Amino acid sequence: MSGKESRAVPIKEESGNSRPPINRSGFDSSSGIYSSVHQLPDHLKVPSDPNLDIVSFVLSQFPRPHVAESKLAFIDSATNQHLTYAQLHRSVRSLAGGLYHLGVCKGDVVFLLSPNSLLYPTMCLAIFSIGAILSPANPINTPSEIAKQVLDSGAKLVISTPEELHKFERIRRFDFQEMVKTIRVHKINNVAAVPPVVLGLVKHCKGDSSLATLRRIGSGAAPLSKELTEAFRAQFPWVEMRQGYGLTESCGTATGFVFDDEAKAHPGSCGALLPTFSAKVVDIETGSALPPYKEGELWLKGPSIMKGYLRNEEATNATLDKDGWLKTGDLGYFDEEGFVYIVDRIKELIKHNGYQVAPAELEALLLTHPHVLDAAVIPVEHEESGQIPMAYVVKAAASQLTEEQVIQFVAAQVAPYKKVRRVEFVDAIPKSAAGKILRKQLILQSQCSIRSQL
Repeated sequence: MSGKESRAVPIKEESGNSRPPINRSGFDSSSGIYSSVHQLPDHLKVPSDPNLDIVSFVLSQFPRPHVAESKLAFIDSATNQHLTYAQLHRSVRSLAGGLYHLGVCKGDVVFLLSPNSLLYPTMCLAIFSIGAILSPANPINTPSEIAKQVLDSGAKLVISTPEELHKFERIRRFDFQEMVKTIRVHKINNVAAVPPVVLGLVKHCKGDSSLATLRRIGSGAAPLSKELTEAFRAQFPWVEMRQGYGLTESCGTATGFVFDDEAKAHPGSCGALLPTFSAKVVDIETGSALPPYKEGELWLKGPSIMKGYLRNEEATNATLDKDGWLKTGDLGYFDEEGFVYIVDRIKELIKHNGYQVAPAELEALLLTHPHVLDAAVIPVEHEESGQIPMAYVVKAAASQLTEEQVIQFVAAQVAPYKKVRRVEFVDAIPKSAAGKILRKQLILQSQCSIRSQL
């Protein structure tokens, strides 16, 4: 957010009707629906002009022409290449003209396979500007995954780079130390991060005064625990830490914090519902809507929710109900002020003796141990208990931490049914490019390990 921040304006409750009052949480007990309790200031509202396309809006926010010629829009930290706003504007218009002359028209699909580069935003804006549909792919996908996406999307044109066309050689991937170096060299103020990046800053950059230019970190893609949030704030008290929540299916952020004092007052929360969004918390056993502080599956509704999965009616029907509610698959709850807390993915809950154990809660606890650099918790099948929690732990160099010490550390701080029963030390926790733990990979690894011991 550029310029000075503006507070969201609380919506005044209406009176004089027979409906139950909507409390501070935004919860309406008659419908079971949570509504946003804030209105955004005018300059932050989404434009309502139906004839305004996204590219025209984005370009209208660029600096004035005499400023745009010298003001930098992007810097590639790996190559030190620069792109000014004026150069970006001209590149978008030029590429859009080229795509049009190649026969790409409104409604056509353009498949884009590219690593991060200065060209990426240019290509996206150019594709959108002619009304075409963008189908982006991750360069680390396998050839068969890429081929399937091209066929499923019905792409008319494929845009790629020589690196991908030659089996993805020399593709640059995220490097934590390079990120830290970039913050120092370019005096970065704002960083969009995932929880593993926040964890890396806490574990490896303690007391690093060279990061003094940082002013704000926004975290998303996976839950950021209260413990990690507080540890980050303790080490970097000058940096605002705000967590948000959204899904691919919600087409953007659904909850977030408008300003930092709210985020500080609600550690572990991913913010309040943004205007235009409403929500339900649904009991995963009975299907009933739940009030504040009751955990259930979070459902979302709003104008940006997807229409469905391409050519997959079965998946669409399983994810969207007949009234347009998006079933997120995330277990969470609202507090009495309307702030949302995500507990874990419902599919990842560990069922132990009839109880439900959230892996994310145990992972957050493990990360508070001074000798633990990273951790992941998975379910392991157990004949008597159904499932038991097993922890994969990355311990600090030269640490003599043992399996029993880890088990006792957790047991002293949780209910008996949540205790970690097995521990395996590893060099690294497998994660996706977005920072999400690849639990399926760890589950397969544990199954192979168990079979080898039989």
